Amino acid sequence: MRRFWLIMVLGLLMLMFGVTLMAGAQDEAAVSAYLFNSANPQLVRVNADGTQVTYDLGLPAGVFLSPFDMAFTRDGSRVAYCMQLPPNDANGGQPLSQVVIRDLQTAVDLHVIDLGPVMGCRLSMFSADDTQLAAGVINYFPGAPDVPADAPVWQVFAIDAASGQMINGIGSNSSPLFQTEPITRGGFLPDARYFDNNQIVFSLLPYGTEGLPEYPSYVWNLADGSISEIEHWGKSSVDSLPTGELIWVDYDSSLPAGQPGGPMPTFNIVRLADKTGQARTIFSSPDWIPFRAMFVNDGREILIQLLQPFDPSNEMMQQGTRFVALERSGNVRELDAYISFAEPAPAPGGYFLLWSEDTGGTAPPPIHFDYHSADERREIWSITSDNIGVSWSIVWTPPATATVGDALQPFPAVR
Repeated sequence: MRRFWLIMVLGLLMLMFGVTLMAGAQDEAAVSAYLFNSANPQLVRVNADGTQVTYDLGLPAGVFLSPFDMAFTRDGSRVAYCMQLPPNDANGGQPLSQVVIRDLQTAVDLHVIDLGPVMGCRLSMFSADDTQLAAGVINYFPGAPDVPADAPVWQVFAIDAASGQMINGIGSNSSPLFQTEPITRGGFLPDARYFDNNQIVFSLLPYGTEGLPEYPSYVWNLADGSISEIEHWGKSSVDSLPTGELIWVDYDSSLPAGQPGGPMPTFNIVRLADKTGQARTIFSSPDWIPFRAMFVNDGREILIQLLQPFDPSNEMMQQGTRFVALERSGNVRELDAYISFAEPAPAPGGYFLLWSEDTGGTAPPPIHFDYHSADERREIWSITSDNIGVSWSIVWTPPATATVGDALQPFPAVR
C-alpha cells in the first residue's frame, strides 16, 4: 500500500505536456520515447521497433536528477535539466543550482547557467519553436531569516536557448495578483504548462508538501510584461491540444464518488474546455477514482487512469488501477488493469505504457514498456529494476508535425 501511494504521489506531481496531432500513417522510426532512471541516472531512447539508444547526461558523480525537472526540444535532440550541486568551499558552503542545456547527439553541454543557492528549480518546457526555455525557481520559504525584504520568494524565467542568457523574468513581487492569501504565506515552485505565442502559462506548486486539487495559475505575456489569472490550467492532470481543447480531472459534489483512502484528493469526473473557454463534463465515475487523463491516438481519444476505491474494512488492501479510453463518440472502452506501477504517455497512433509486475516488495520488479496502437499491443522494452521500487519514468514522447483541427468531432457532454 505504501509503495503504491509513493508512486501515486509522484505521478500526480508530474507535469503533463500538451499533446499534438498527427495525420495519416505513422512512421515507426518516429514512434519513440525517452525513459529515465533517476536512481542510477540513465536516459534511454526506445523506438517502437525495439531498438534503443542510451545517452550520457554528463552528470557529476552523486548528483540526483529528478524526471520532473527535465525538458526536451520537439525533436528530442536536446535536453535541459536542473541539478543541485552539493555545498563546497567554491560556492560558500551553500548548494548551487545549475541549468544545463545539452546536445544529446554530441554529448556536449551547450550552456551551463548558474542560478545560485536556490532551494528548488523546475524546467517545464521549451517554447513551441524551441528558441526559449521556461524555468521556475523557489528561492526561500516566506519568513526565512536574513533574507532581503525585496527578494522574491519564487521566480519564473525565459532563457534564450541559443545564448543561454535569461532574457525575461518575473517573481513573487511582480504583481498585486501574487500578494493575496494563501500565496503570500506559502513556498511555491512555478511550473510552466504552456509556452507559445510569446506567452507562458504557469501554476504555483506548493513546495515540499503534498499536492492540491487545483493550483493558482497565471498567464504571463512576455511582449508587454502583463500578468493575469487564467482558468482551468491549475487543475489536476491538465492536458491540451492545439485545437484549443483542455482536459482535467475534477470533483463534482452532486455526483457519487469513491474514496481514495490516501494522500490524494477525491475525483469523480473528467472535464473539457474548448477554445471558447466553455467547460463541460465528458466522463464520470461513481466508484473508481479518475486521477489521470490525457489525449492519445493523435487526439482522437482520451486515456483515463482510475484508482480502485479504498475499502475501509480492508486496510491492508492493495488498490489497483485500470484504464479506459474515451472516444469522441462518447463510447468508453475498457482497457487493461494493473495492481502495481503503471504510467501512460501519448504516442503517435496510440499510447505508451510503462508498468511493473507486482513482487510484493520482496524482489526487484520486472518492468515493461509497451506501445499500444489501434490494432495491437507490443512490448518494445523490458528490464528488471535495479532496486525494490520503480525509478524509471517516461520523460519525452514526440510531438506531431501536422494537426487535423476541426476534423475531430467534439467530445459529448455527459451532464
